[in-house]
Amino acid sequence: MKTLCEYSVQIPEYALSYLINNDDSNLTKDDIITINDWLKYYQDKSIVFKGTVSINLVNDNLYFSKHPAFGLPCTCINCVILILI
Repeated sequence: MKTLCEYSVQIPEYALSYLINNDDSNLTKDDIITINDWLKYYQDKSIVFKGTVSINLVNDNLYFSKHPAFGLPCTCINCVILILI
């Protein structure tokens, strides 16, 4: 596979299990809607090129961010989102 686009993002820690393992057991319905709305941007980009979205952890260092990729300020982790074709 070839990497078409690469985005560095600060993903809230609470969303990782859902984004990586599709486990929504600790999320509210509002959390799931927020995450899906955010993820849709990348999915729409991948559809244009008939590709896929891959979310990859840069490291396992958690930190507090005032400006996460979505939602309110919280504990985040650096990730890279790849659009693969």
